[in-house]
Amino acid sequence: MRYSALINVLILQPSGELSTPTFLFIDTFEGIIIHPDAAKQSDTDVVDCQGMILSPGLIDIQINGAFNVDLSDWRGDEEEYKGRLEEMCKALAKIGVTSFVPTLITQEPKVYQAVIPIIRAVAEERIGSPKPGMATPLGIHLEGPFISPKKPGCHPVGNLAESKRGIDDIDEMYGPQALTHRSLASLEAEGRKDPVTMVTIAPEIPGAFEAIKGMKERGVIVSLGHTDATHDQALGGIAHGATLITHLFNAMPPFRVIGLLGLPDESVPATPTLQDNLAHSVLPSPSITPVKSPLWSRAGSRIPSTVQEEDDIDIELSGEALRTIALADNPAALFAQIANLHGQDTEKMSTFRTVLPMSEKRSGTTDVAKIPDDRESEEGDNNDTLWRSQIVKRPFFSIIADGVHVHPQALSMAYNAHPEGCILVSDAMSLMDPSLLDGVYHWREGSKIEKKGGAIMLAGTDTLARSILPLAQGVRNLARFTSIPFHQALLCATLNPMKVLGGWVAQSKGMILEGYDADLCLWDHDGKLRRAWVAGKEVEGVAED
Repeated sequence: MRYSALINVLILQPSGELSTPTFLFIDTFEGIIIHPDAAKQSDTDVVDCQGMILSPGLIDIQINGAFNVDLSDWRGDEEEYKGRLEEMCKALAKIGVTSFVPTLITQEPKVYQAVIPIIRAVAEERIGSPKPGMATPLGIHLEGPFISPKKPGCHPVGNLAESKRGIDDIDEMYGPQALTHRSLASLEAEGRKDPVTMVTIAPEIPGAFEAIKGMKERGVIVSLGHTDATHDQALGGIAHGATLITHLFNAMPPFRVIGLLGLPDESVPATPTLQDNLAHSVLPSPSITPVKSPLWSRAGSRIPSTVQEEDDIDIELSGEALRTIALADNPAALFAQIANLHGQDTEKMSTFRTVLPMSEKRSGTTDVAKIPDDRESEEGDNNDTLWRSQIVKRPFFSIIADGVHVHPQALSMAYNAHPEGCILVSDAMSLMDPSLLDGVYHWREGSKIEKKGGAIMLAGTDTLARSILPLAQGVRNLARFTSIPFHQALLCATLNPMKVLGGWVAQSKGMILEGYDADLCLWDHDGKLRRAWVAGKEVEGVAED
């Protein structure tokens, strides 16, 4: 059938609240969420969700591989590489990741220049025409080689690079066409969507500020990471266009040398030279205020929605009643009749107001911290001198919630400092496979890694070598470590990554709204994944133990 009606379901709203039991319609041909009136009863399949939680599909913006696929492993065969990427897409969809940003770590230029065009081509194809049962690659994340030799993690130090010539060095490393970007308007005119590009860079390396500025001008999402930067250098990176921090707490200075760790805090610790220039800060990207009201508040039971009038429609409906309404010729009209029978004012059902999203309800002003100059010192390092003509805005931060890379208490502190900016990532590598046993395994270039429980180390060392964390487990861990509801933790793997990616992604993913992609996950009340949909088509083989 062309349409699906998911009934008796609790829908996650952009505010982090859940609806009361309601229903949602999907056009499986177009792969999008639709208004109930657009579906035909005779061509609608009804799915009883049994009171479970429906969220947008998970979005992983940093994943290096999974299920025996290493995205940085180039073997010289384009079709072979595409085949491995496709297998990874299939496996990710089964664990609730419906879209992701394939991530490459530090490599030689020839590897970047071979692999980047392949990933971009696959992403552009899948963005325009998602494949059933497969997660959609949204673009590419280049984590290196422009990182600090003092904080390389498991990156090969011999391949690290500087950006003394700014964007020219970036182009020379990745290839002249790797960071090309076309305007959203021109792409929409052609009916196309440009794959997103992310780059992680250390702000203290020579030429970093100019490189960041140049990448921002091309529409690249710049993240700061693998860095030994001072706090002022970190502020400078944000001022020149970076909007994200890569895996907070990992590969950066510790608490006693604040560095990047001060950026997520609303009251950023300041040096004496910065003290008079600091104020509360806000998110760097435009707030996402839905232009259309959520469907469940237009044709559903009582929901404390952020876009409803203060006097909500107060009707409790059984699953059978919801099924009857869903299959009606005009569900909205039928619901209005029920509201009239209950003495409710149905005019309120079609009257909505826009309120500030969560990120703008926090106390404080839109003033933000002054930033350091990008002029270089005699030693060639980025200078810490204040550049008073510019300001910085509070960045998003990604974080690995496996309890290994970051202590649970540290994760809780970061989340509570800036919940609207918290983005869960798996940072997973090829050994991410729940069925994999502990032991020593061969890795790239003759090196070995060891799996011990939930941790992966470079064999014989205490250096963490990526993660084996399924993103869904990260959501459950965040809820447990911070004592927040599971459905609220889901925002950090759906809404928040959508916001940092911006552009067409923010117009199609990360929220359950009319016209958005029907990338969906259904969770039980223990936070276990029970069903998933990619572009409106159900993924087979989904079910967590």
